[in-house]
Amino acid sequence: MKGEWCYYKSYFSKEWCNDILNYFKNDDYNDSFIGQTNSTLDKSFRSSEVVWLHQNNLTWDTVYKDIWTIQRRVNHEWFGFHIEGCEDIQLSRYDGKNNDWYGKHRDTFFMTENTHRKLSASIQLTDPNEYEGGDLTMFDCDNYPDKDEIRQQGTIFFFPSFAFHQVNPVTRGVRNSLVIWFFGPHWR
Repeated sequence: MKGEWCYYKSYFSKEWCNDILNYFKNDDYNDSFIGQTNSTLDKSFRSSEVVWLHQNNLTWDTVYKDIWTIQRRVNHEWFGFHIEGCEDIQLSRYDGKNNDWYGKHRDTFFMTENTHRKLSASIQLTDPNEYEGGDLTMFDCDNYPDKDEIRQQGTIFFFPSFAFHQVNPVTRGVRNSLVIWFFGPHWR
C-alpha cells in the first residue's frame, strides 16, 4: 500500500455533481441505518438521510463507469487491493438543522460470509460555501488529508475500508456526498 488515503481534488465537475443532486426530491430520502444486514437505526451514532443509486438502474450507468474508472487507477497506483466489484452507491445528506453527523466507524464488516469491503470512496457533491462543519475526519493516520482540499465540490477521497473515520456535525446548510464501497475476497 503506497498511502493511507488519496484524493483527486474537484475530479468531477460541478455539473456532474449537481445533476445527481437535482435528480432527487426531498421525499426520496430515508433515515440512514447502520450495518449491512440486520441494519439498525441509531440516531445517537448516525444522523443523516440517504437515497441509493442502484447499479441495475440505467440512469446511473455513466456515474458507475466514471467512479469505476478512477477507482481502478487509484487502486493500481495506491492500494493494490484485490477488488472484484462494488456495492450500490449511497447518496448521503447531512442537514445543519439537525446537526447531522456520523460517529467514528469503519466500513468493513469482518464477520460477513463471502466478501469484505476493501476500499471506500466519498465524493463531495456540495459546494463547501453552502455548509459549515461536516468534515470527513480520519483517525490513526501518519498524515492527515487537508480538510479544505477534500471539501471541494467534485473531490473524490479514497481510503481503506478498515480505517476508522467519521463525519463531524454539520452546523449550517446541507452537505451531500456519494459513498461507494469496493469489495473483494476476505482479508487474510
